[in-house]
Amino acid sequence: MDKKSRNKILYLVTKSNWGGAQRYVYDLATHLPPDRYEVIVAGGGRGPLFEKLKKHKVKVIGIPSLGRDIGILKDVLSFWKLLRLFLSERPDVVHLNSSKAGVIGSLSAFVYKLITNNYKLKTIFTAHGWVFKEARPKIINLLFKIVSQTSTLFIDKIILIDKEDLNIAESFIPPRKLFLIPNGIEQIYFLSKEKAREKLEKMVTGGLSEKTVLIGTIAELTPNKGLDILIEALQRIRHQHSELNFQMIIIGEGSERKELEEKIKLLELTGIVSLPGFVPEASRLLKGLDIFVLPSTKEGLPYVILEALQAGLPIVASRVGGLPDLIEDGRNGLLIPAKDPQVLAKTLYRLIINPEDRKSLGLEASKTKLDLDKMINETLKVYL
Repeated sequence: MDKKSRNKILYLVTKSNWGGAQRYVYDLATHLPPDRYEVIVAGGGRGPLFEKLKKHKVKVIGIPSLGRDIGILKDVLSFWKLLRLFLSERPDVVHLNSSKAGVIGSLSAFVYKLITNNYKLKTIFTAHGWVFKEARPKIINLLFKIVSQTSTLFIDKIILIDKEDLNIAESFIPPRKLFLIPNGIEQIYFLSKEKAREKLEKMVTGGLSEKTVLIGTIAELTPNKGLDILIEALQRIRHQHSELNFQMIIIGEGSERKELEEKIKLLELTGIVSLPGFVPEASRLLKGLDIFVLPSTKEGLPYVILEALQAGLPIVASRVGGLPDLIEDGRNGLLIPAKDPQVLAKTLYRLIINPEDRKSLGLEASKTKLDLDKMINETLKVYL
């Protein structure tokens, strides 16, 4: 099929770092049939997402003014840059990802349609967790909800990746626009437990022995991940059970690093909690952990849980977003209330001292499957 006869898909994501929305864009952009689709990815900055896409020869376009924080001048500039991008590339489908890209991108696409009289352009939005669910003053979240609702007027189809966000969407968006398509992942080629443990040992400040129970997570260091709650829970365990031999490693980078480092020092956990930063292909190291924990206060359908399930790890996670879609409490993982360091401490302690519980939960976790091919095929149906 020649280039002109292919459908052109333009993906837009607010930031080009490496988080859930970026992983989603990457998987779609690199797995669409090249004989049927021409792919372009645009986003804020020049982060790891772009570097990974370039290796697959996917065209990337940076929009420096586009970012998560609200800034009137930058947002207006992003609007005009996107409009110019649409006019120059003339895509058949614009697929928007994350809240800021959804709002600015949908408005730019609407103006593009008016200017060109091209109403065949399809505008798709994937909600990776509604922005108005975050911890903010009620009046601010109400404003964000109104903005989100208004922007959906300019969007043709909306993809939800978890049931909770679908239920929320049904309260203010016509059902005909909504599609539930959970994330999926390919088979990961994990390092063996021994090799992964060796690599992780170099990142852990307190050192590891054969009897050390290694708890871990892979998360962006942001307030939504609840890592401050996790640190408080670990301090409780350390204070009440000083004889336990355990270590915690938090792999990832983000805006909360300084605050988390200060909290670790304040609670005297410097030799217990390690923050090695961003680690490329960190998921390959998962089998080196004994317990995986994700204490988020807000989530969509996180890839790290899909990866931890595939690795056969016992998982402790908050009962938020799409996590209950993936984890059946007591069978393939343990669900706890968000923002509760006491319950989190008790749950982690239970797994630290019970290797048989860890084994049984991990075995069931490894049986949980969400297929990437299904996700891609269902998304293509939305495009068509």
